[in-house]
Amino acid sequence: MTLPVTFGRAAYAEFIEAVAWYEAQRPGLGGEFIAQIERCVLLAAAQPRRYAVAGSSPTGFRTAFTFARR
Repeated sequence: MTLPVTFGRAAYAEFIEAVAWYEAQRPGLGGEFIAQIERCVLLAAAQPRRYAVAGSSPTGFRTAFTFARR
């Protein structure tokens, strides 16, 4: 079962800011960060029960944590 994944505006803005920060540290690092986040999101969507639920919103959306490899 694959669940849809959505990001709120604030979360997306924070993601874009993080990409820019990583890219400023080392050219190409922003792209590596994007790839790791995409991997984690795809894993969480494909196997939603594998990851700990960190909370939920009033509308019923689940918040889960997954870890990126370094």
